[in-house]
Amino acid sequence: MKLGIALGSQSVRIMGDLKTVIKKSKATSTDKSVISAITKDIQNKKSYFQDLTFQHIHRSENTHAHGLAKKALVKEENIYLIKEELKRHISNLDEVWQRNPN
Repeated sequence: MKLGIALGSQSVRIMGDLKTVIKKSKATSTDKSVISAITKDIQNKKSYFQDLTFQHIHRSENTHAHGLAKKALVKEENIYLIKEELKRHISNLDEVWQRNPN
């Protein structure tokens, strides 16, 4: 969501493999679970977008994003997908889209 806000996107689809986070992010009620800080942050950022969609995907479909997040955790970074890493990620997506136009 932070990347979408930074890029000024009005329409964003958030895809993730944590079904509970996706479900609670869609909800409008207050979350009182252990992950409430995460879902509260997501809820507070919803107003930045005109069209916001949350979609659960299986972890096998999310391997690249999972790898980036894991790499950031190992390095104890709280920001990833910046500068060269973002350019490489976008380049990889372009290659995938060219191979699979649907």
